[in-house]
Amino acid sequence: LEKGEISIIEKDYFSIQTGAGQLIVLQVQLEGKRRMSTGDFLRGVQLEVGTCLG
Repeated sequence: LEKGEISIIEKDYFSIQTGAGQLIVLQVQLEGKRRMSTGDFLRGVQLEVGTCLG
C-alpha cells in the first residue's frame, strides 16, 4: 500500500499507511461537524482497504 491509503478496517477503527508504518484512527472529525468515534463514522460510510485519504 502507498502512503495515505487505508490498510485495515475493523468495527471500531481503521488504519492508514504512513511512511513509517501505520496510523490507527480512533476518532474522526469531518469539516464543520463534531468529533465522533471511528466506530460511529464507519457505520455511516462505506470505506474499502486501499482507499486513499488526503
